[in-house]
Amino acid sequence: MCSALALRANNSKLKLWSFIFACVGLTVTGFAPRIAVFIWEIPPQLIILRLKRVTSRPGSTRFGSVCKFKCDDCFLEYTDILIPRVLKDCGHTICEDCADELLAENYQRHLRCPVCNKVTLVYGTGKMLPRNYVITDLMAMAN
Repeated sequence: MCSALALRANNSKLKLWSFIFACVGLTVTGFAPRIAVFIWEIPPQLIILRLKRVTSRPGSTRFGSVCKFKCDDCFLEYTDILIPRVLKDCGHTICEDCADELLAENYQRHLRCPVCNKVTLVYGTGKMLPRNYVITDLMAMAN
């Protein structure tokens, strides 16, 4: 189904969204198979038609009504300077500056996620955390 959707998508925006739908479907399949069946029953033509409507609205951004990407701690938008970093143990994303501040509170050894309070061990600075390439790639495509 997703491969059919990707083949019918004639521009990069629709191909990106078909990939996102495929990822959502795969994620949902692992947690709730009944919901996954519902997602796969949506005809690709209907998804493409609705995507075209959303992205063709006046005043919409390149990706429709997708919100800006912001740090989960300071709520500032990510930029080339404010780099999104993934907390390895929980998967939440914070900026490198907030990671450095949280690490400074704990002698550069670990930090607590501001969203779920899960501890991530880091020996060093925020640069030791992996960069969130999903967010940086989507930001690059939006510009």
